[in-house]
Amino acid sequence: MFGSTIDYWLLRPFTHSRNRATEEVINACTPQMSVDVDASVRRIQKLQKRLRGRFPIERDFRYLDIGCGAGDVALGLAKLGASYVTGVDIVARCISAATANLDRLQLKGRVEFLHQDIHNWSPSDRYDVVLSHEALEHIRDPKSFLQLLKRFVRPHGIVVLALRREQFRPTDEASTYQEIIGGLNLLRYSEFLRYTADAGWKVDFLEVNPQLRRIPPLYWLSNALCRVPGIQDYFASSVYVTLRRQRSGLYCDAEAELGDRSALSEDVKRSQEYADRSPQKSPVL
Repeated sequence: MFGSTIDYWLLRPFTHSRNRATEEVINACTPQMSVDVDASVRRIQKLQKRLRGRFPIERDFRYLDIGCGAGDVALGLAKLGASYVTGVDIVARCISAATANLDRLQLKGRVEFLHQDIHNWSPSDRYDVVLSHEALEHIRDPKSFLQLLKRFVRPHGIVVLALRREQFRPTDEASTYQEIIGGLNLLRYSEFLRYTADAGWKVDFLEVNPQLRRIPPLYWLSNALCRVPGIQDYFASSVYVTLRRQRSGLYCDAEAELGDRSALSEDVKRSQEYADRSPQKSPVL
C-alpha cells in the first residue's frame, strides 16, 4: 500500500524470530537439519485438516514436493504409505540435508531428492499430486510457476498449495523485500488470485487464515477483510488451495466451496481493478 520499502519497515517488528536468521547462521545449521518423521506426519495431518480432507495419500500415487527443504513433508508422505515421492529444491543445502535424512530413515526407493530449478526441469513422468507447501511465495516469477505446474501434474491430478506470509528475514543488509536472499516475500495474495486465474486453473478449494477457525469472530472478520482490494494483502497471512486442470466453466465449483464468501473470480476482478488504479505495491505473503 505504501510501497515496498515502507511496508518492509512497518511489518519488520511483527516477524517471527525464526525469520531473523542470517545466511551464515542458516548454512551453519544445515548439518543439524534432522527430520523428526513423526513430527512430519503430524504436519501433513494438520495440512489435511486445513484442506478439509482434500489432500489424498494413496500408495500408488506419484507425489512431487516443490520446495521440499530438508525433506520433512516428502519423508512424512512415505511414512504414511506413499511409494513414489520426489522432492525438488533449488537450494543445495536443503537437498544435502534432505538426502542425509533419507539415508538415516532408510526410505530409499520410495523417496528421491533432486537439486533442480523447476523453471528448467522436465520430469520423466507426471504426478498425481503436486505439492508446494510454504514454498510458492519464495519462488522467483510465481506467475510463470503457476503456468508451468501443468507440465508436472497428470490430467486428473491435483495441485496443493499452502502459502504463508514471511514478513522479514535479514541476511546481511536489506531495505526492501526483494533484497532478501532466498526469494522471500515475492508474492501478494491479490497477485496469487490473478495469477491463478490467468493460468486457467480450476479452484477446488480456497481458504485464508484457517488458523483462526478456533476464534469464529476473528475468522469471519478475516474473511471479510481478505475480500477488500487494497487491504486484503495485509490480512492474508496463510492461504490453502487445491487446484485442478480447467475442464469446464472457470471456477464453477469455487463459489460453492467458499460458501457465503464472494466467488474467487470476483475477488480476482476487484483485485485487478484496484491494481490498475494504484501504482503502489501492498505487502507480500
